[in-house]
Amino acid sequence: MDEAANLFRERVAAMRAGRRRCSYPEELRAEALSYVEAARSRGVSFVHAAAALGVDRSNLRTWGARRRGAALRVVRVVDAVDAATAPIFIKANIVVHGPSGMRIEGLDVTSLATLMRSLS
Repeated sequence: MDEAANLFRERVAAMRAGRRRCSYPEELRAEALSYVEAARSRGVSFVHAAAALGVDRSNLRTWGARRRGAALRVVRVVDAVDAATAPIFIKANIVVHGPSGMRIEGLDVTSLATLMRSLS
């Protein structure tokens, strides 16, 4: 473990100060993401970088996705249309990416709408 990771761990320990759980402030999140990016550029795996910081990998993935603006967006679902006369975007081969690498391919708008309704 390098000095930057040790300093990060010390700041987290001071922030927690006896509490079992707490939210990481934005400043620490940004610092952790910068550390991981730098470690990855040196050939260190994501898993090892997360372990060096003592931060759960899922937290780092979530923080990174938010930084990139890869959050879920609001989608308006409309009534089904006739696929034969539908515009090309309705017939599209939609791919849905979910958490932990889940991927659903080959959806059209109608099947996507059905999927979204089943999730709500």
